[in-house]
Amino acid sequence: MKNFVTELDPVANEEGGSLLAIFDEYKYLLENDLNGYDLLTYGFNYIQRLPYWNSIKKNFIEMLVFDALIGNQDRHPFNWMVLFYPNDEIRLSPIYDNGASLGFRFEDSYLLKMIENESMMNKYMKNTKSKAGIFEKKQVKVKQLLNYLITEYPKETASIIEKINDFNITEYNNYINSLSFISEYQEKWLLKIIPFRRNKILQWVKEKERKS
Repeated sequence: MKNFVTELDPVANEEGGSLLAIFDEYKYLLENDLNGYDLLTYGFNYIQRLPYWNSIKKNFIEMLVFDALIGNQDRHPFNWMVLFYPNDEIRLSPIYDNGASLGFRFEDSYLLKMIENESMMNKYMKNTKSKAGIFEKKQVKVKQLLNYLITEYPKETASIIEKINDFNITEYNNYINSLSFISEYQEKWLLKIIPFRRNKILQWVKEKERKS
């Protein structure tokens, strides 16, 4: 964490999974038969029991929506951390371990197929799942998670959606074009996938707002 934290050093840090495991019901959180909205409701009711939930809530929600943007499907509770500072301040750590994102398993040949096929891109986006920072193995579809966050945490979700809306695509494209260590197809993919996912997220938000 010293590589991430440049301000006052925290006196302690704990992974999310270790923090959630202090409650007796953690085994049920891992092994229940719930899914979809019911699973999200139980999971967030569970995490809200952390005594410092309000200190990390905004950044936690932002992390989940950012994961939706990059297609991160492995944000389990041991992939985030809480930092405890000597002045009694408590923060969510900077996000890390984002490797399971951006079609990380796709070969160049498959990336080319995706780039050239709109229906494949839509299917990839629609089928993206998330562990929501709470579940070790269970997942929910990203669209369902986003709808849940908009409903239950409207203020925090609106904050990160505004950032996604204002995302500087030109600056992003210039950065991707500057990378020398990725293949030609990886470059084309990265130039395509982030604007595509950004637009889909904004579209889903508008759909949710209309229905509300």
